[in-house]
Amino acid sequence: MLKKAALAFAVCGALLAGCGPKAPAPTVHASMTQVIAPQAQTIWDITNRAYNDQGDGLDPKKISAGDWTRLETAGHQIRDGILVLAREKKRVAAEPGVKIEGEEDPAEPGAKQVQTYLDADPKGFAEHAKALAAAADTVAKAAHAKDAGPVFAVAGRLDSVCDGCHSRFWDPESPQPPK
Repeated sequence: MLKKAALAFAVCGALLAGCGPKAPAPTVHASMTQVIAPQAQTIWDITNRAYNDQGDGLDPKKISAGDWTRLETAGHQIRDGILVLAREKKRVAAEPGVKIEGEEDPAEPGAKQVQTYLDADPKGFAEHAKALAAAADTVAKAAHAKDAGPVFAVAGRLDSVCDGCHSRFWDPESPQPPK
């Protein structure tokens, strides 16, 4: 009986712990610089080393067991990190006082300008985020299966998935507000 009471108490405590205030979502800048960009670089580094002799695919023999694990982890981290932002109704470009890349140059947009882009098209940002999440999920699943084909396909188009969002919401060379 004492074991059942202890278990019930532990379960209730765990449930109540989840009732506290929700932690704020990370900023877009923090997500990109601390999760998305480093994990995308992991995918590119591994796949660049694994090109076949013709350069039109990956040679699975050039991908170690550790590389497959890193690819899977990178895919999961990108997917999970960007989905947090996709689900938010209000996204914050950067913490107050944090300068984003290129902000020192007056010709490039700063965090305030990026915030206006995010605020102008929250659904568009969510769509881009979901596209990135889907690409990352493909990498994770293919890496788990050790299937080089889908990893190669996503790694080759990952830059354009990223650029599509950057050109609308972040890219210093395209400081036009989204339509």
